[in-house]
Amino acid sequence: MLYKKIGELFPKTPFDFEKTIRFLGGFPPTKKEQTLNENHLTKAILMNDQIFVFDLQSEGDIENPKLIYTIFSDKDISDKSLKMLEKKIDHFLSLSDDLKEFYTLASEDPWFQHINKKLYGYHQVKFLTPFESACWAIFTQKTPTNIAKEIKMRFCENFGQSLEVNNQCYSAFPEPVNILRASEEEVAEMVKNKRKTQYLMSVCEAFSDVDEQFLTDGDYDEVEYWLKAIKGIGEWSASFILIRGIGRMERLPVSEKMLLKVFSETYKGDQDVKVIANHYGNWKGYWAHYLRALGAFTK
Repeated sequence: MLYKKIGELFPKTPFDFEKTIRFLGGFPPTKKEQTLNENHLTKAILMNDQIFVFDLQSEGDIENPKLIYTIFSDKDISDKSLKMLEKKIDHFLSLSDDLKEFYTLASEDPWFQHINKKLYGYHQVKFLTPFESACWAIFTQKTPTNIAKEIKMRFCENFGQSLEVNNQCYSAFPEPVNILRASEEEVAEMVKNKRKTQYLMSVCEAFSDVDEQFLTDGDYDEVEYWLKAIKGIGEWSASFILIRGIGRMERLPVSEKMLLKVFSETYKGDQDVKVIANHYGNWKGYWAHYLRALGAFTK
């Protein structure tokens, strides 16, 4: 038996749901984990050991956005769970990000105009949870993306849960507690790497009792310090989790090779990445993400 609830979400304007779909269609870490078309997104999440499948449908437009959600589960969906799911979806698709200030700053940057126009209304699509992004950071260490994706799918199959909705099976990535219930040997069998297994167990232990409000609203330096204290999480991984998992856009991963490559292709001449980034203030992370994300919208 499937339980179902329907509701509405109102993203901050401007918001272009089609760009959300398009980005997800080319996002390797979540490939084959959701159903996508121009007006629907369907995906699974595990929350407090209960699996939910959420379907989002756009009934608005860029300047008047509105999403209708339908939540499915194999257990009763409590009002508390529904509120938590709304927050999870909001976080996942950055629905509450008010981009007006970012776009004002972008309008003053002539080199960025074509990117700003191309991605207008796109809100950063993050990993569904910060924990998932931390695991992905470990999966991809010295590992090709396709192999990391295979490891991730094994984690979904062996430690997560699945639910069939409309003749489609959706698998949810496990929560920390689901992995901690397993032995280190079982985790090692999924990862095929002793060091990564140790790192993943450390990540699970850290995220099993962290306050997510601390991650999203706490002092940036303190959150970064907390992340770097986790075995296996270095400077690059911490920056990746802060931006792509938590949504902290105040800082910039200036040493990130792909960003520097895209920057040099966009800003011709003798331009300093730090000077340009500083123009965007607390939005410099969004600026960097737009630079990186452009490829998903030009294929």
